[in-house]
Amino acid sequence: MIIPVNSADKALGVHLNKINKVQSTTDVAQISGGDVVTISNFSSLLEKATACAMSQPDIRADVVAKAKADLAEGKLASGEDIASSLINRAVEGQV
Repeated sequence: MIIPVNSADKALGVHLNKINKVQSTTDVAQISGGDVVTISNFSSLLEKATACAMSQPDIRADVVAKAKADLAEGKLASGEDIASSLINRAVEGQV
């Protein structure tokens, strides 16, 4: 059944404009006195965290140097060892 736009409240038996108390945008602008922007505490904290993260260097030379030294000493697994282990687990059905 198709209900014409102007007949919706008649078909439903209610007056939607009275229920929702519709105000025009000019009435709202007059009440509020202009535009107002409020930033939540979470948004402010997120902005600070993003600024802190962006101020850090892209590459931390001290961490890279330590990782290279650990890899050379055998303290860390090589990329080939990790890949081989993943493939073996997948073949054995453990992944």
